[in-house]
Amino acid sequence: MIRMSLFPLKCLHGHQKVLSKWSHHLSMIKMPGEERLLLTFTLMRLGGKEVEEAADIIRKGISWERFVVLARSNRIFPQSFEHLTTVLQAHRELSPPEGIYRGMKAAYSHLSAQKMILLAESKKALSALSDARLDFTPFKGFIIEGTAYPKDVSRDFSDLDLLMRDEGERSRAQAILENMGYRKLLSGSDAYHVKMTKPKFGIEVAIELHMQLPGMTHLYPYPTIDGFWERLEAREVGGIKLRVMRPESMFLVTSLNAFRDGEVKLKDLSDLIALTSDGASFDWGAVRRSLSDVGWGSMLALPVSAYASAMHSLGKQPPPVPAPIKLDLSEKSRTFFPIKYSYVCDLLGCAGRRCRSCPLLIQKKVPPITDLLSISDAFRTFPSRAMVSATLLVTCVRRECGAQYAIRCSALMARYLLNVFAYMLKLTALRRKE
Repeated sequence: MIRMSLFPLKCLHGHQKVLSKWSHHLSMIKMPGEERLLLTFTLMRLGGKEVEEAADIIRKGISWERFVVLARSNRIFPQSFEHLTTVLQAHRELSPPEGIYRGMKAAYSHLSAQKMILLAESKKALSALSDARLDFTPFKGFIIEGTAYPKDVSRDFSDLDLLMRDEGERSRAQAILENMGYRKLLSGSDAYHVKMTKPKFGIEVAIELHMQLPGMTHLYPYPTIDGFWERLEAREVGGIKLRVMRPESMFLVTSLNAFRDGEVKLKDLSDLIALTSDGASFDWGAVRRSLSDVGWGSMLALPVSAYASAMHSLGKQPPPVPAPIKLDLSEKSRTFFPIKYSYVCDLLGCAGRRCRSCPLLIQKKVPPITDLLSISDAFRTFPSRAMVSATLLVTCVRRECGAQYAIRCSALMARYLLNVFAYMLKLTALRRKE
C-alpha cells in the first residue's frame, strides 16, 4: 500500500485520488514469499522471532530459483545465504532442493574467496595512501561494512571507492597506485572519477578515485553535504588509520547512490539498517534537515520511506523522522524489489509545468545506460541527460545553492562532455584497430 504525505516538492502534492486508487489495488495482493524472506535477511541479526518467521515462509513454499535471482540482483546474496543457513540449522526438517542449495553454497564460497582478495588488496592500497598522508576518505561499500556491519555478516563487495579532497590529491593517489601495479582504465567520466585496476589471482581489483560525490545525474555534483570534510572523524578501520564519515553522512551518500541508480535495492536497505543499528550515535536530526531540502528531499524520500516501512514490517523501532511516502512492505501488499524511483513518479501521474522543477523527472526522462562501453548507448542517453541537467541547474541548483555554485556545476558539466567526446573518439579508434 502506498500513500503520500507532506513532501518538500510542490509537484508531489494534490494526488490523493490517484494514491487512494493505488493503495486499494496494492492492498489486495500479497507480497511474494521470496521478497518477504529477503526483506527479513536485511537485518544484521536474526533473533528467535525472525528465525521462526523465515522458517514459516519457507514452509509455505517459495521459488528457490527466484530467491537466488532476487538475492543476486539486489546484491544481498552473501548475507542472505548466511541467514538462510542459520534458519536451516534451527529447522533441519526444511531444506531447499539439493542441487540449488549446493549451487548456492558453491557461489557463496567463490564470492567469499574473491572478496578476501579484494579486501586484502584494498587494505594495501589504503595503507599506502594513508602513509602518504593524502586527504581522502573511503565511502560506499568498504567503509560501511568496516564500520557498521557485524563481523560475521558478509556484505556484497565489488570495488573500493575513495573520495579525494581535490584533483591534486587524486593525482598523487593515482601515482602511488600506479607504482603498486594499477593502471588507469579508459573512461569517459574522468571529470568525476578515475578507475584504477590490476589483476590479482584471476580477480580484477578495482579502485575508483572520485573528485565529487555522485550527483543526481552524471553531469554535475548536486546536492552537497555542508561541512563534509570538516566533519570527518579519525578512526582505525581494519588496522588502518582513516578519516571517515559519520553514519548519517553515509546514510545520505547511500541514498544519493540509490537515486543515481534509479532504484532502492535490498542491499541499500541493509546498509541503512546497519548504519542506524547504533541508535545512540546516529543523528536523525541531520536526516530530518536534509529531507526539507529540494534535492536531498527528492533523493531521501524513497530510501527513508522504504527503511521506515521495513522497520515497521519487521517489528523494529521506526525512525524518528516522518516518512515522505508510506510504503507497506507487509505481507498484505505486493512490492517488488528493487523499488524504482520511476515507480513513485508514475504513481503520482504528474503533468504540466510542475514537473519541470521536480528532480524526480530524471528517473522518467533520462533513459538508463545499458552498456557503458556502447557508443550508440552514450549518444542515445546524452540529449535527455543534458536537457534535464540544464533544467535542474536553473530550477534547483541556482535557487538552492546560488548562481556561483550553478556556474561551477555548469563548468564541470562542460568538462564532462569534452571528456566523453574524447573517450568516444579513443574507443572508436580502438575498435577500428580490432
